[in-house]
Amino acid sequence: MSKPHDSDTNSIVICSVCHSNITDLVGVYQSPLNFAVVCRQCLSRFTQNDIEMMIGLFFLYGGFFGKLKNRTFSLDEVLSSLEMPINKEEVEEMNQRLMHQALIHGLKPFQFNQKLQLYTEE
Repeated sequence: MSKPHDSDTNSIVICSVCHSNITDLVGVYQSPLNFAVVCRQCLSRFTQNDIEMMIGLFFLYGGFFGKLKNRTFSLDEVLSSLEMPINKEEVEEMNQRLMHQALIHGLKPFQFNQKLQLYTEE
């Protein structure tokens, strides 16, 4: 006789950051904000703050880290073609969308921040 939740033990858990299958739940991270699960590899690659930010952006805009890694992406080109936003809310949304684009193209948050800082210093 099977228990009601036996089928749940065979379900696949997917990392909320990189979308890899998680086969061993020991040592994974579960967000206290939305219960998203993150694999050990992403835990070792990113800070907890970065992980929470990434989970939020992927929830809002879709995708996952490195989804479009093989496609050409130039943050310099994107930044140089931007029109400056008018108000603070537009700046915040633009920053979120830029970070999201960088993440799905495989740029880590610190790499995005470094490029953005270099761009603003010019």
